[in-house]
Amino acid sequence: MSEDGYEIVGITDISSKKRFVRLSDNGKSFALYNQEIRKFALEEGVRITPEQYADILRILEDRARNRALHIVTRRDITERQLADKLTDGKYPENIINITIQFMKEHGFVNDARYASNYVWCKADTRSRRQMEAYLYSKGIAQTVIDSACDEYYAANGNAQNDLIRKLIEKRCHDTSAMTYGEKSKTIAYLARKGFDYDNIQYVMNELTH
Repeated sequence: MSEDGYEIVGITDISSKKRFVRLSDNGKSFALYNQEIRKFALEEGVRITPEQYADILRILEDRARNRALHIVTRRDITERQLADKLTDGKYPENIINITIQFMKEHGFVNDARYASNYVWCKADTRSRRQMEAYLYSKGIAQTVIDSACDEYYAANGNAQNDLIRKLIEKRCHDTSAMTYGEKSKTIAYLARKGFDYDNIQYVMNELTH
């Protein structure tokens, strides 16, 4: 921050009770309730002093932490999901980073735990690739995803083949009578779900011979 603070370049309504204060350094912008904006006498074109900004950050840090705690009491989420929620709440980047670090240090968010719980819960209905894609979409690092999957399949070595077998038998009750066309369609169906072709072929041969 410069010695004379940040210039307010805009103030816009978020709701009837809250407004977004956009600063000259946009990464420092924030949202406050109307009464807080009046308390700090914030107006477009004026500058926020370093002392004012420090006071505002203290308010936002407490508010972001309480918001984060409320979110994680409802369901387990990843670091990226929590950061997205706080971004939606118009918290500045530094407050989001501080809040995420606090939540990690106290075990309220843990991507490794999230990934492991998800894999152990879903592995009997989804392929490894489906689970990997889902976890990656939630912002979890690939190394963390690999570790969670490797741990599960080390303890449940035949899980993917068992699931393939279950899905084939669900599509065709008499697998020994499957036609070439039915086999091809089933193999394509399983491949689209992310199962390894060699595993599909192994189970298919086992069921149809």
